Amino acid sequence: MVIHIDPYLLRDPFLLQWYEVTLFISLAVSLMLLWKLAARYELQPSRALQLALVALPGGLIGARLLHVIDSYSYYAANPALALRVWDGGFAQYGMMLGWLGFALVVNRFWVQLPARRFLDLAPVPLLTGFAIGRMGCLLHGCCFGNATSLPWGVTFTHPDSLINRVAPELEGVAVHPVPAYEMILFALLAAALLYLQPRLRSVPYASFMLFLLGHSVIRFGTSFLRHDYTDLQRVGWLTQAQVIAACLFAAAVIWLIHYHTKAKAARGTG
Repeated sequence: MVIHIDPYLLRDPFLLQWYEVTLFISLAVSLMLLWKLAARYELQPSRALQLALVALPGGLIGARLLHVIDSYSYYAANPALALRVWDGGFAQYGMMLGWLGFALVVNRFWVQLPARRFLDLAPVPLLTGFAIGRMGCLLHGCCFGNATSLPWGVTFTHPDSLINRVAPELEGVAVHPVPAYEMILFALLAAALLYLQPRLRSVPYASFMLFLLGHSVIRFGTSFLRHDYTDLQRVGWLTQAQVIAACLFAAAVIWLIHYHTKAKAARGTG
């Protein structure tokens, strides 16, 4: 498959990238979905949306900060570029953890929604936003994969595609469409959580923990296929995203074991 799409939707009178457009669409759809689903989790939609909106700066700061840390060598040599957010460069885990962390702090001192319900509400909107955002990555030519001979490999032929600017060795070479893989997997995970919601609602944090498990597995696995990670900071043979994924996966497993043990003990005493 050949992708010859100009990464820029507009070049005059100002520059506007498809990546920026899809980020805006993903944000709008995620917030709308959060508002629509809030009642299922016994939350007032307007207050849940208020909390999500107020927490957005935390997500943006976290996304940029983690990206800069991940590419520390590059930004250490070019510190002024760390603030050029309009040139792209956002880490998904930074956005997710920054937004959730800021939301919990704001909720604790201001909005004061039941935190466990908000955390169980967040996964489907987040995953939907991630899926739409990955379409922007595909159009931009970023988050590109290793070379592949598989029939669904993609070749980016536009000279302004990011892959052709930062990895000239892959110009004209079919690569794994990693953003498309994640787009499909995130959408499937969101659909599964939405389908299971009636069964999970009686177990606090169940939806959130299953989200952590599923998302961590997806990111850990697809990271092995990404070629753009070759020059990023690593912990041993793992990328930063894989280390975070492994930690979140372990935390979710520990919680599930703890909850199961606690529930089993309660049934025994009952």
